[in-house]
Amino acid sequence: MVEEKEILLSQVTDALGASQCYGERISVYIPNKGREKAEADSPQIEIEDWRGWVTKFYRLLGEINNGATTLPASSGFYITEQKARVDEKTIVVYSYVEKRTKFLEEIWQLKKLLYQFGRETRQEKVFLEFDGSAIAIREPFDLTD
Repeated sequence: MVEEKEILLSQVTDALGASQCYGERISVYIPNKGREKAEADSPQIEIEDWRGWVTKFYRLLGEINNGATTLPASSGFYITEQKARVDEKTIVVYSYVEKRTKFLEEIWQLKKLLYQFGRETRQEKVFLEFDGSAIAIREPFDLTD
């Protein structure tokens, strides 16, 4: 399946006369709310420096992959594990992996920022996508492993 996808991408790139076909897309979802306190049942509050976090993520992904883009805030809704209903705004930062080797060498920086965001904004989980697959990192956001 992976080989078929790569062959198709190569054919499309050639057919369009493109100079390069970027590979995988990584997207980080940055909500504007986090828990007020560390307790799981704590109410959701707006993140004070939400746009600052967005900037940190797009600059990091831009450095790793030579570019990144943010999408405008969109409305989101989810139900927490404690059954609380949360309406929030979410900004998606995405980037295309230009060089896989560089991306894999630098992915530790992304992990560090994701865990920092999760801890400091008291997220239940941090959500991202990689090449169309959803990934959820759940608390505790401990970097000691």
